[in-house]
Amino acid sequence: MRVLQQITSQSSDIELIPLETISDDELANVKSILADTYRIRWRGSLKEFAELITELENKGWIDPINHGEVNAFTRSILSCFDFSETQKKIDSKTEASLMQYLKPSERETKIYSKRYIKKFASILFNHPKK
Repeated sequence: MRVLQQITSQSSDIELIPLETISDDELANVKSILADTYRIRWRGSLKEFAELITELENKGWIDPINHGEVNAFTRSILSCFDFSETQKKIDSKTEASLMQYLKPSERETKIYSKRYIKKFASILFNHPKK
């Protein structure tokens, strides 16, 4: 029998539930709770996060994100970070917004608008040891 380990936030107990007895909505809820548990909460805006990624890329700390890799990169980031505090509305499309900021061809206009104040410009260049 296949089982699901249900972890509740009220206790440290783990309850085994046969998968056949829970609904799809309940399974999605448990998966959501577990996914949220292990993500890093981002406390800035999506634009600031995109600036951080851009600065790390420009200064040699991470490899450049090629145009064809933006979707995969964004999905990877979303699995590691919780951007719920950046959402102005419950139905905000975080993935689509982040992809727009990270597109190499649109970064300069999307991130660095006239009124935007850079937060991560002081990151030093990476000079890897050879």
